[in-house]
Amino acid sequence: MKKPKVFLSHSKKDQDFIKQLALDLRSARIDVWYDDWEIPPGASLRSKIFEDGISECDLFFIYLTQNSKDSYWIRQELDAAFVCDVEKSGGFIAIFSDSDETRQCLSLDLRSRRIPTMDSESYSKCLLELAALSWEALLRKKIEESHEDNNLSKLELEKKIAEQELELTKLRIAGGFTRDDILQELEGTNLEINNNIIKLMDIFRYLSEKLARGSTGTDIQGQILKLCGLKYDQLWELKRDLESEVLGKFVILGLVRVQPPVGEWSEIFYLTDLGKAMAFELRSEPRKDH
Repeated sequence: MKKPKVFLSHSKKDQDFIKQLALDLRSARIDVWYDDWEIPPGASLRSKIFEDGISECDLFFIYLTQNSKDSYWIRQELDAAFVCDVEKSGGFIAIFSDSDETRQCLSLDLRSRRIPTMDSESYSKCLLELAALSWEALLRKKIEESHEDNNLSKLELEKKIAEQELELTKLRIAGGFTRDDILQELEGTNLEINNNIIKLMDIFRYLSEKLARGSTGTDIQGQILKLCGLKYDQLWELKRDLESEVLGKFVILGLVRVQPPVGEWSEIFYLTDLGKAMAFELRSEPRKDH
């Protein structure tokens, strides 16, 4: 299933805060458009931001601070986002500020909107809200598309998947998973692939060695297909994003971490310390017959 993508509008002076937000969203399997990752040296800022960036994202996030509220580029990006918001019939813009003082300095049209304060104390709560808004924006887009192709049954299935992913994201960010919760989630989650029912637990066992060394999403998808007796060129027949389905759950459960892409290199997935401990524990236990 396609993941939502969020455009991050911000001042360079707030870069450290926004980079952490970008990393946290990606860890929760939400794509981001973050300028340092998207604009190569010498590229056109206008085309990258307004043609490839804002228009291609599902949600426009803007972080208003004393550094950004009067920025020329921020105003231009916000103006473009308002146009997209009208075209999408609302729900495209998510405005957050760093303080009540900043909010009071904004124009009347902005102050009329709900603008949560996102600072170190409220960060986790706002991150959850932003994740929810991202999925809502993507689902709204799919509803519009479904009206064109009458694919409502597929939409309902994807909506359920998105709701489940969001609930897992909430628990993961809130630190709500215990060891027993993780084991229950691994043991109780089944994936049907090529008419085979495979437990998430068995997939984790199978992939743990590769994830301990670090592996790309493409390689992991190939390993999952191999486990199911399929070849990689058969992935198109499934019409599924196994990387998001499987690795997304591992990331949310805290078993896997993501190293963001660098240059032309793809993102790399590694076992966390918790994932290593869990993999060692599962290898040490006799495997149950299912």
